Amino acid sequence: MVYLYAISLFFYYLAFIQKNRLFQRFGMVTLSLVWGLQTLFFVWRGFTQGELSLFTLFESLLFYSWLLVGLSLAIHLWFRIDLFILLSNLIGLTAFVLAFVAERNATGLSFPEEMVSELLVIHVTLAILSYVAFSFSFIFSMMYLIQYRLLKRKKWHPRFRLPSLEKAEQFSYHFNIVGFPLLAISLLLGLIWAHLRLSFNYWFDPKIVTSFMILILYGHFLFLRHRRVQGERLAWTNLLSFLMVCTNVVVSMLWSSFHRW
Repeated sequence: MVYLYAISLFFYYLAFIQKNRLFQRFGMVTLSLVWGLQTLFFVWRGFTQGELSLFTLFESLLFYSWLLVGLSLAIHLWFRIDLFILLSNLIGLTAFVLAFVAERNATGLSFPEEMVSELLVIHVTLAILSYVAFSFSFIFSMMYLIQYRLLKRKKWHPRFRLPSLEKAEQFSYHFNIVGFPLLAISLLLGLIWAHLRLSFNYWFDPKIVTSFMILILYGHFLFLRHRRVQGERLAWTNLLSFLMVCTNVVVSMLWSSFHRW
């Protein structure tokens, strides 16, 4: 499946570079096939295990990749910009590969059944949904900066079919409007679950610290937007915020004391 994902990314890259609709269709077909196979994998895993768990980093990253692919395909049908689907595909493939890296590193580890609760399910699901929203926001900020630089240098090329600066900034803002409360609620539920189920001091766990840093950074983004700060500064603020999201994933894989099952 990784190879199929990479082939899809290659087709979209060719479609972006050469503006070839045939490559775009091949990319769409292969990416749709990847999403279908991911869906079948989740169904198979649910049947074999009796439930669909998202409590391991492997399953969380795989679910994130599945959501990113599915939603990016849906958005692309309405908002046909090759660079959008290319960047979404690149992020999704990275998460997909990291999922298997996390699975290999976590061999022999399992999530304790006595710690599973509906509260934890909602916490994990909302966190992943917020990361998907932040990912799309990041992509639109990237397109904003590319468009801004092209306009500033008065350069244009047919392959750079991008949304207007206003639309790119607007979409970036709207996705953060969705992601911020999802993450805030997720963190609140996670802390309640940790208070009820964990017997050690979890406040200084690197995963929790970086999660709150993400919330602060995106809160700062929304504050700047509310103060009518726009343009390049806002886009760079958003990119910095997403960098912290990526850092959070790495922290989960390497240093967190209870987010590595």
